[in-house]
Parts: sequence; structure tokens; C-alpha cells
Amino acid sequence: MYEARGADGKRLHTVAEIADAFHVTRGAIYRALEKTEQSPVPHLQSLAGPLAAGAEADER
Repeated sequence: MYEARGADGKRLHTVAEIADAFHVTRGAIYRALEKTEQSPVPHLQSLAGPLAAGAEADER
């Protein structure tokens, strides 16, 4: 949610809105964001290569 941006390039949701949606404090959101910056979750695009290679192998 935090990374979502509108056509104008601005974030679609504030930290307060995200915290309210998950019923947690803003501090909890900031701590989670800090952890993500330190150890980012791999993007799905990085998984696309191995997944596509597996699909091609299945076709043979």
C-alpha cells in the first residue's frame, strides 16, 4: 500500500491511513517499513525468470 502512487506521482495512502486499515499504530508501520528497507522482499519480477524457465521446460 505504501508504495502505491497516483498518476501525479504522489503516494495514494498516508502512513496514518495504512495504520488505520490494519488497526495498528503509525509507529508499527514505520518499524515495518524500516525493516523492509534493511532487508527488502524480492520483487515478483525477479521470480519471473525462473518461473518462465520452468514453464518452458514443461513444454518440451
